[in-house]
Amino acid sequence: MTRIPTFGFSAFLGMLFLTERSQRTKIKKRLTPAKKGGIDYHLPFRQAARQLISDGRPLEEVITLLQRIKQDARRISAVNGIKQLAEWDLLQGSKPLKFDHALYKSPNGVFQVKFEPDMGLDIGGRYTAIHIWNNKAAINPTMTLSALTLLRSNYASMKGGPDNWAVLSTKDLTLYPYSATKELHVELAAVIVDKVEKMFLNIRSEISAPITRSVDEGEEFPDNPA
Repeated sequence: MTRIPTFGFSAFLGMLFLTERSQRTKIKKRLTPAKKGGIDYHLPFRQAARQLISDGRPLEEVITLLQRIKQDARRISAVNGIKQLAEWDLLQGSKPLKFDHALYKSPNGVFQVKFEPDMGLDIGGRYTAIHIWNNKAAINPTMTLSALTLLRSNYASMKGGPDNWAVLSTKDLTLYPYSATKELHVELAAVIVDKVEKMFLNIRSEISAPITRSVDEGEEFPDNPA
């Protein structure tokens, strides 16, 4: 049985924010067996966020643990993200909640998207599962809200699931909740999924297609010469 490629929610959003050419590159990597296991660049940050919010560890202690990260860019990103998160006013005096992840499967079973909550909060009377965006790239609000609509069926049928789910950007502490979505986001999500499925299928065909060469072929040129 063929394994269905699965995106984490931040990885899926990050791909949607790219140009089509870069999207194809990302998808091709998903379909090409890696020599080494993949690394979750933001895992230390996510672990630290849970320690800070769910476990109630002091900020200074969490930052000290993050200082062990060897890669400079990865360490700086995690530390800056945690400092920003600690300033979020909605965290102050809030009791943390825990929710299970939601898994969206595309209509033709071509790919999956996993929404993993980094924390849960009661926001305005709504139990909200929150995934944190701690990437350097600026977030695209329309794409983000559209992607959140993909989780509606999964969370609506989940026992003990949240009333709402959202993405929090540490860049400016802006929250993008599912409750802010409109019909246009649902429609855009359908277009996005159709496009991504087609790219997956096209690239899968390209990878599996045999390489042929004519007998009188001379020098081989790339499709997009520099």
